[in-house]
Amino acid sequence: MQTDQSYDVRIACTVALGSLGGSARAAVRNVDAMLKLPPYEAPPVATQQELDNQMKDGDWRRELRNTLAKIR
Repeated sequence: MQTDQSYDVRIACTVALGSLGGSARAAVRNVDAMLKLPPYEAPPVATQQELDNQMKDGDWRRELRNTLAKIR
């Protein structure tokens, strides 16, 4: 999830992981690690995709927290 360039894909993967519920407990450590990553910041001269990713970083982090709540 953390390596895909599209934050829409990251969000979709996170939601899918959360839908597994308790059977995804093995992923807790990885989800915690992703939450500890610094927020994405677009470079000073950014493409539209990079600006969109910066806006969607908060949405992704919210879904990571929701996923943790569902799988713990």
